[in-house]
Amino acid sequence: EHAIETQLPFLIRTLGPGVPALPIVVGDTPPSAVATVLSTLLAAAGTIAVVSTDLSHYLNRAQAHERDTHTAAAVRARNSDALQPGDACGFHPLRGLLRHAADRDLVVEQLQLATSADTEGDPRRVVGYGAFLFHQATGESTR
Repeated sequence: EHAIETQLPFLIRTLGPGVPALPIVVGDTPPSAVATVLSTLLAAAGTIAVVSTDLSHYLNRAQAHERDTHTAAAVRARNSDALQPGDACGFHPLRGLLRHAADRDLVVEQLQLATSADTEGDPRRVVGYGAFLFHQATGESTR
């Protein structure tokens, strides 16, 4: 799993070198179990969760756009049951985050949806990416 090597430098640069981090590898875990872990850990004030995953892999640009649009709709709706393993390589942690968000009635904002072809990648074989922010309805960012 390569997400920690991608996310940790960003977190350190953004939050400072002393930021405590607890990496969790989810594996093939039911969404309810992931949601329970998230709920427990996020009960501590000032704690945030970062769930990192690519979306579709190695489809052409049009196919990736179609699949990733479906995935993004499921994320915005907090519908973990609408996702399939091919929708995201981090399928299990993403489903757990969506269950947590649904249980807490969090608002989901889509910040970005793109593919590797949007920069310099080959449009015949792309990887999909999305960025989403989960927060309480009051506008207060949350975990």
